[in-house]
Amino acid sequence: MKEEDGVNWREHPCYERDPLPEIKPALLNSLDIHRYVKAGCLLEEDNYDRCRMKPASYEMRFLGDLYDWQERDGRLERRCRKVRNGKRIVLRKNSISYLWTEERLRLPEYIAARFNLRIRDVHKGILLGTGPLIDPGFGGRIFVPLHNLTDTDYPLTGGEGIIWVEFTKVSKNNYWLPNLDAERPEDLVPFPKRKLIDDPDSYLVKAGAAAGVQSAFKGELDRTTRVAESADSVSHEAKIKVDDLEKQVRRWGLGGVIVGAVALVALLVSAYSLTFPVMEKVHGQASRIGELEKSVEEILDGGPKRSVVAPRVDAEVTPGSVEEAGSDARESVEGEPPQSTPSESASADQGV
Repeated sequence: MKEEDGVNWREHPCYERDPLPEIKPALLNSLDIHRYVKAGCLLEEDNYDRCRMKPASYEMRFLGDLYDWQERDGRLERRCRKVRNGKRIVLRKNSISYLWTEERLRLPEYIAARFNLRIRDVHKGILLGTGPLIDPGFGGRIFVPLHNLTDTDYPLTGGEGIIWVEFTKVSKNNYWLPNLDAERPEDLVPFPKRKLIDDPDSYLVKAGAAAGVQSAFKGELDRTTRVAESADSVSHEAKIKVDDLEKQVRRWGLGGVIVGAVALVALLVSAYSLTFPVMEKVHGQASRIGELEKSVEEILDGGPKRSVVAPRVDAEVTPGSVEEAGSDARESVEGEPPQSTPSESASADQGV
């Protein structure tokens, strides 16, 4: 991997030999970071600015190449924008971009690094990740993903701080001691050469993202927007139908109510005209049957003889049926014992 000064970092004396063995394995403080930079490690001294130091980290700037993807005609197209000092760059809402940093790291085999976004940008809705680890032995530019989770575009200015980098010295191994001609331990794994990548396309191909990367939030937002638009269209159509119905009701008004009332009255009158004759006929038949029952009871109880008027019936009357009825009546009267008159009964009771 080539650097701007033409020096292969892996061939640098500090790459395998620790120039500051007195510094114990730990998270490096600002003084130790500065000493290692001056010894040729961690950062390129040409781009190093001591004013960007914090107690246990160093601020890297928003400089380099910024990659993102835009959707055109249903396809994702990649674009690259050069980020220079003072240049204003906008991260589109619900988008993911990648910064190929201008500054380079120079990590020896005994120091690892982590980086994360400035807390200012995190609070404003920009997401980087969870502090990815950069293995010892890495050298070169880093590919920083920037995810704008907000629903508004986010502006950044070239040259301002973007990430904080912290450096940690790993546990001791005698192989890294200076002035010691020791053999490399078999299980001391070196930084793999296949990860010495010096261009962003190789990173994207390796990650399977060469065809483009788009925020999942944007896809969900687009689908939600389409559903909302469809619901709005349905709601608009329903409102039109309701308005039409209201107009029809206003047009019918009182006339519609009167027509409905007249129809109801006509229905009731029709029902009454059909049932009244039937009920009248039933009532007449019940009265005649009652008179007949009373006459029969008087005959059976030996009451005074009187003519019995048979109720009119709808059955056909023949001479034979009349004669049969008279014979039955005579037999009923002759079979009863003689009845005394009321005056005779009263005289007997008084002893006359």
